[in-house]
Amino acid sequence: MKTLSRRVATKTAGVFYKDIVSHTNSVVDKVFIIRYKDINGRDKLTTIGKFSDGIREAYCKAKLNEIKHKIIHGEELPRIARKKSNITFDELAEFYFELKEKGTHKDPKKEKARYTNHIKNLIENYLPENITKELLLDLQNNFKKKLAPRTTNHLLFLITSILKNGIETKKYTGLVPTIKGLTLDNARERYLELEEINSLLQESKKEFCNDIGSVINSVSTPNFS
Repeated sequence: MKTLSRRVATKTAGVFYKDIVSHTNSVVDKVFIIRYKDINGRDKLTTIGKFSDGIREAYCKAKLNEIKHKIIHGEELPRIARKKSNITFDELAEFYFELKEKGTHKDPKKEKARYTNHIKNLIENYLPENITKELLLDLQNNFKKKLAPRTTNHLLFLITSILKNGIETKKYTGLVPTIKGLTLDNARERYLELEEINSLLQESKKEFCNDIGSVINSVSTPNFS
């Protein structure tokens, strides 16, 4: 893979990205860059990170504003290029569930199933420091379209619990973003939870029927002629 030299402007002034292409010249990723003027008025370019690592335009905008604020007020600039985590969020999650299974947690298997079914494929390859408030808000909006508010809140709480556990066990050093949970409507909540249960039952029935069909098809029909 190689990074193309052309900088592409985003909707945010001062935030750009460069495409990363494969050996067949297909775009497979992109890396974000910010541009600002230092205390002497000279243009500076700083690489923030890759899209595949969870970096988004909103995160770059926040970093750019932080740098500008510190330049204006004469504060020390942050080290954008500080050492990144050498562990993914999914690895933090696996370690979290291992500890829960060894401890006295009520139902670690149920909690792990929720992670696997709803969270894992969305952020498993993210670096922990790239789990931002903006990302949690995006996940919240995504979850609430198909899940009950209580379930949505539980999933977001699980994400932050995994990050907190990573800090407590010194697997990760950083911040844990927080957002406001959804307001619960008990009547609607009960209805949505029933909907989720029915949906799970339907999926289970489909899988059962498919399994039975496979077994039947695998058995040869006797020839009585």
